[in-house]
Amino acid sequence: MTALNGTFNPDVVTSISLGSLAPTTDAIGRCLLIVPKATNGLNSQRTASYLTYAEALAAKTAGYISAATLKGIGVVFSQLNVPAQGVLVGNVDLVGSETYAEALLAIIAEDPDFFLVVINSRSSTDIEGVSAQVEILNDKAAAADAGVPYKLCFFEAQSADTKIGRAHV
Repeated sequence: MTALNGTFNPDVVTSISLGSLAPTTDAIGRCLLIVPKATNGLNSQRTASYLTYAEALAAKTAGYISAATLKGIGVVFSQLNVPAQGVLVGNVDLVGSETYAEALLAIIAEDPDFFLVVINSRSSTDIEGVSAQVEILNDKAAAADAGVPYKLCFFEAQSADTKIGRAHV
């Protein structure tokens, strides 16, 4: 066997540049606002998607959404990390006796592409109904059976005794 002679430099130079990374919304989809159909006709649709605040303002001017809904949409668009897919607004037909939980399922059937659910009701019944649906969506097998991804839901309750559901994105 022939011996190989060589030189070896024990110094290794590594350059690491640290800098602030720009915020990204790649992993964040749309949030869903569920609002009363009586004041949010959504141009006779179950859902409407707004990619910009200007689009939502135009919908308000046309009478498709209420001032309160526009204000909620404004909160989303005022954040540092605005979801790249905008905001999804879905309505609940409270006059027709539809529950928020039923509306959530109907919205998912029409457009399941959202990661967060926000409802405008402080009723314990509405909160618990949507919470129960979200908990089903938090169960991997149940979500797979329903053909929908996990969802996250936020509630503001009037009573500290109200059960609040939790789900993972």
